[in-house]
Amino acid sequence: MGEIIDGTPLVLLKNGEYQVEVMRGMRIDPEDIMAAGRTKGITSIHEIKYAILERNGAISIIKAQS
Repeated sequence: MGEIIDGTPLVLLKNGEYQVEVMRGMRIDPEDIMAAGRTKGITSIHEIKYAILERNGAISIIKAQS
């Protein structure tokens, strides 16, 4: 929880693997990440290199290289 207090963005998904402990601590579900991914045309977690929880609560998606 310390990271969110000091404003550090948190990695929720890395190279197609959920970061379960971070997600649990921030009460983020896989569906939340996929909802953010769909706004970028993503249909699978394997298309996501990183999903990052930003300071403002938004989830940023960085696509994996094709």
